[in-house]
Amino acid sequence: MALTIKCSTDGLLTIPKKQKCQSLFSTKTHSSIKLAVAVGDLPNSTIVNGEHVGFDIELIKTFAQRKDYNLKINTMEFGALIAALVFR
Repeated sequence: MALTIKCSTDGLLTIPKKQKCQSLFSTKTHSSIKLAVAVGDLPNSTIVNGEHVGFDIELIKTFAQRKDYNLKINTMEFGALIAALVFR
């Protein structure tokens, strides 16, 4: 069962029976997601048998699959992650 949150202007969050609000991701402008991860941070992300696994990885894989995005995962050292964001 998926959790949906009703969009409202009063700042209150409710869970409606049917979601009537337009999703932020309903108008897709990009067809891929590029993800940079630092591996070895169990249980969040690591590499097992050559495949990225972990809670964070499974979350983004599920999101990408449901929203029909191609997912590209890049492995980086933790220190390089911030530098990659700053110089993007």
